[in-house]
Amino acid sequence: MRVAVVGPGALGCFLAGALARPSSGIDVVLVDRDPARAERIGRSGLSIQDPEDDGGDAPRPVHPALVTADPTRAGPCDLALVTVKARDTASAAETVAALLAEDGVCASLQNGLGNVERLAERLGATRVVAGVTTHGATLLEEGRIRHTGSGETVLASFDRSGEPARRAAKAFDAAGLPVTIGEDWRELLWGKVAVNAAINALTALLRVKNGALLESEAAREIATEAAREAAATARATGSPGRGAADPADEAHGHDGESRLGEGGPPTGRTDRDDPEGEAVERAAAERAIQVMAATAGNRSSALQDALAGRPLEVDAINGEIARAAARAGIRAPVNDLLARLCRAHDELATERIGAEHRADEQG
Repeated sequence: MRVAVVGPGALGCFLAGALARPSSGIDVVLVDRDPARAERIGRSGLSIQDPEDDGGDAPRPVHPALVTADPTRAGPCDLALVTVKARDTASAAETVAALLAEDGVCASLQNGLGNVERLAERLGATRVVAGVTTHGATLLEEGRIRHTGSGETVLASFDRSGEPARRAAKAFDAAGLPVTIGEDWRELLWGKVAVNAAINALTALLRVKNGALLESEAAREIATEAAREAAATARATGSPGRGAADPADEAHGHDGESRLGEGGPPTGRTDRDDPEGEAVERAAAERAIQVMAATAGNRSSALQDALAGRPLEVDAINGEIARAAARAGIRAPVNDLLARLCRAHDELATERIGAEHRADEQG
């Protein structure tokens, strides 16, 4: 089997390294849009520090079969895993079209909404798979990552037939990565986006790790309200939006209630006389809290971007939720505000007062 990983970020490098284990029998191609970076990574290979490493152990070196910026050299591939930012999905679709075998499939493991639709528009619905993974990874520097937590990957076929997802899952099975097949790709992605909506923007704006959101009542309220709005929007647009949580789950003893927006204009939140809707929203809030607790020491991808001075990948999450809510005739004001704040964060990047300026002012 030949697998292309499109995007050399934290998740892309982790997947390339995991799939390239000698025992997997997979030829892995890492595809980068930057020719110079592809050449450097091709020479040095990847370096992966696994969760069991205590910091003193040598990271695991991995050399993919090929690292290239030319997709015509990569194929034909049986599977393409797309891990690029949502803003790069259109160009990634062209890259995949150039390297995918005639019977190959493409799986998106990206953040945000709208990615699989864009891929399906270019590649065809029968060749696209939606995926979510709970593996954690931090990009330490170019080609060097820390695998911060093992997890599971869930794949669901865009055409709902199940066959494309089963074909993609063979690569994960061969590499010993836990994988399951989901039935409804919309439910799968909305479940993930509800968690991302709660965590990513806030951790980037506040410059904190995931677990810190639980230490502040205000941050926790904002986060759970963002998740509840996402669940309400998912229901309004035809997706159950439950994600991986059981509506009856009361872990952490918190019902996800927020005082935000009380007394204001109507939002997407469910009326209390709708028990099913309330259960779905409660489950989304609970799931967000569970993930914050389980990944307390992790830096979200948005926080990593903020610290590295890269644009925040939030518009495809909170912004898409707000736009989907508007199309459904409801509102998601918390998600809309978070998206606007993150856009302002990016637009004012060159105006930001840094530590050196503060030091000057204090001196």
